[in-house]
Amino acid sequence: MCAIAFIGVVLHFYDLSAAPRGFYVDESSIAYNAWMIARSGMDEHGEHWPLFFRAFGEYKNPLYIYLVAGMYRLAGYSEWVTRATSALCWLTGSALLFDLGRRLFADTASRFYLILCLCFTPWLFSLSRISFELIVLFPLLALHLLALHQSYEQDSGSRDTIVWAAIAGLSIGLTVYAYSTFRLLAPLHALIVLLNYPQRRYWRRHAAFILMACVSVLPFAIYLIQHGDNLLERFNGLSYLSDASMSLSDQLMKFGQNYLGYFSLDFLAGRGDPNLRHHSGYGGQLLTSTFLLLTAAIAWLISTGKLWKDSFTRLLAAGCLLAPLAAALTRDEHHSLRSMSLAIYAVLLSVWAVYHMTQSKHRKLAVLALALTACNAVAFTKDYFSRFTLQESAHAFEGFGFKEALETALANSRGRVLISQNSNQPYIQMLFYTSLMQTTPRVPVLMSQDIIPGPDDLLIRFDPQDSHNRERWHLPPQSQFVIIGQPGLH
Repeated sequence: MCAIAFIGVVLHFYDLSAAPRGFYVDESSIAYNAWMIARSGMDEHGEHWPLFFRAFGEYKNPLYIYLVAGMYRLAGYSEWVTRATSALCWLTGSALLFDLGRRLFADTASRFYLILCLCFTPWLFSLSRISFELIVLFPLLALHLLALHQSYEQDSGSRDTIVWAAIAGLSIGLTVYAYSTFRLLAPLHALIVLLNYPQRRYWRRHAAFILMACVSVLPFAIYLIQHGDNLLERFNGLSYLSDASMSLSDQLMKFGQNYLGYFSLDFLAGRGDPNLRHHSGYGGQLLTSTFLLLTAAIAWLISTGKLWKDSFTRLLAAGCLLAPLAAALTRDEHHSLRSMSLAIYAVLLSVWAVYHMTQSKHRKLAVLALALTACNAVAFTKDYFSRFTLQESAHAFEGFGFKEALETALANSRGRVLISQNSNQPYIQMLFYTSLMQTTPRVPVLMSQDIIPGPDDLLIRFDPQDSHNRERWHLPPQSQFVIIGQPGLH
């Protein structure tokens, strides 16, 4: 198991700045604002220590940005450190979930299977190698589940159980600052804790749990009262609930279709999220073996009655059912970011199938399940670092080649370097990459809207099809950006 864990950690941190190829604009926005916070305590708009960060068309959640800012203070400002923060979130979450799994499953086969899933589940692997804010949900939910088990699954009402209940409340409360979907899901997760442990002997633990959850969400509640429109604007633009042309029955049908789609074979084991920034495009969101074992585990838990008798198992199942609720309210289908918590609950539930095999007369099936999981893991990671990284990621992330084009243009311009507005939010790419430079650019770098390029200017433009100017300026073969203008070497 240690060897598998070591390989998993190495692969998560390997070549982060270059694979996937190119920083997406959301990554650049998070990185630049985190750098501004680390340097001056202000965001890109000059606001001191904001609770939510105003970006293009939305307000980004703060927890991950402040975490990245802390990493910059410790390890320096770079592309690698930016994405390594996500990998560290994965590592922390995986360590916490494995500790929980160690307490739930005593057999070696179940623990070995859990390690494989934590290291190589496509859902977690893909999101841990890019700098998107939601990845901080993983350690928070892992801590929440571990704390719940340590508190509510202990018979005594000792001081330790009260402390663990408080930690569980704090961690679920903090999720409202981690990702937007948990503004809806966090209170529902808190509710299922109370419903799963209704006995009077838990009242002290409930009190600690609720108190810390309320304390942690208090700043959010105040912000919501004062600036609610800021947080609702993005949702209103994404949700069909604001579509006046849809009747209530149409909306209910859309919700049901979206919701069930997150549990479909196509999403979990077939093709996954069609957005190649969220998923590499190889297989589903889970390993094929995990989907099969999840199905078997649910059937076994229901048939034996364990799902109804065991409070913690019932809580895991409820978390699984809650996971796609917020995602199903938006127009998008199969959106893996908005439903990411499903990965955590699905993996944990699937372990029950391996555990049942080892405890019965089907140990050969357990060995077969482990072998299949290992083969799935090898096939996925091989495809990720070959086909996806080398062929697909540059186009999907839209930012590959901007850094090289900017450095080349600055080295060759006799006048100004202009950045065309024809790409997705190029201003944040300009701010991010110029801030990474060790020295101040020797020529002005400007956005090109309403600016007429002069004969000495060089223009950087998003144009993946312009092979002539890409080759002319010796930019990477898959560069999404080219340089327009006459060379003037200095």
